[in-house]
Amino acid sequence: MVNWLKQDWFKLTIAAAVILVTSALTYKLIFDITPVPPIDGEEITEEAFAKTIFYTKNSTNIRECPSLDCAVINQYEPNFAIELPYKSVDEMPEWIMTTWKVNDIEKNGYVSKLTLSQTRNENTSSVQQPTNSYVNNTESIIEYGINFLVALTCLTPPGNEGIISASGIVIGFGTTLDGRKTTYILTNNHVLENSYSNPDQNSYPGLGKYPCVVSWPSETEEGQLASYAAEIYNPTSISKSVMTNIDFGFLRLRERVEKDLITVRENSSLVLANGIRPRICVSDYFKLGKKLIVLGFPSISAGITATEGIISAFDDAYIVTSAKIDQGNSGGPVFLETNSCLVGMATFAKLGVVESLSRLIDIPLLEKQYLGNLFR
Repeated sequence: MVNWLKQDWFKLTIAAAVILVTSALTYKLIFDITPVPPIDGEEITEEAFAKTIFYTKNSTNIRECPSLDCAVINQYEPNFAIELPYKSVDEMPEWIMTTWKVNDIEKNGYVSKLTLSQTRNENTSSVQQPTNSYVNNTESIIEYGINFLVALTCLTPPGNEGIISASGIVIGFGTTLDGRKTTYILTNNHVLENSYSNPDQNSYPGLGKYPCVVSWPSETEEGQLASYAAEIYNPTSISKSVMTNIDFGFLRLRERVEKDLITVRENSSLVLANGIRPRICVSDYFKLGKKLIVLGFPSISAGITATEGIISAFDDAYIVTSAKIDQGNSGGPVFLETNSCLVGMATFAKLGVVESLSRLIDIPLLEKQYLGNLFR
């Protein structure tokens, strides 16, 4: 009997102890709100949440996912400030998520860290975040668009008319064979495939050494320069057959020349438009009936012309428009009136039942599928 009581008392004691410990732990978990101290005694400071301002080096594509294979959905221009939680570019992942607003709706995208710097590029002006609050009157759009318009004069093979005049668009930047920064011009393939190099010809000053001469209308000061240019390919990004079928191609500026189109200006900059690419439209911005402004150098005029029209239809890689496009307009830029973004490039007119409707190459489509791989 005594032994049984001792055993029972011992069991009761153990059970009571377990209940007390469990109660104490439960109280601790429920009511004790003392924060857990940092590991190894580290203190959490404001520095852990500090952000650094980075700047876009050049015009920077914003992609819908973190890869060069992803579609370009918008664009930052040079010196746009982005606040990020990194101390330096080296600390960043390869792709950075960024946000902006369109009509108060927040959009997300990704930019490559290679496009960012902790210092501003003093050779270009500051710009604002991409929104739909751009200039939207005709005069301002023309003033903006002329920055990216060039005139082309190209030599044609013997037996043809001698020279061909056309227009082009400042579309990106790269380097020459000797390492100098230069400008890429987007124009029509049918212009370039008919151009011809012949260093021995003397009929047309300046032409022959290179097939084309590019002049930039924004340079209106005395001593205006032009540039020799030659066609360039990047078959790893865009095949020649694609360029032929859609009708686009590229020139690269090679040398600056005086107004006589003969004398080379040594060590002059080959960078046009202050190193800034035009704003490319996002597909959400343009729809049937939207107004367009076409810029170029048609053969009927001694200078720049601007014509207006609307988006009349869409046809694969083309936008059909009511805007008048003449010979010489080929390769010229077309801007959307609502926000001054680049929406198309003039290419050719197609005779309709009632009137001629012109065609434009769809630049946002070109940017998404091809240009975005060349110019980040």
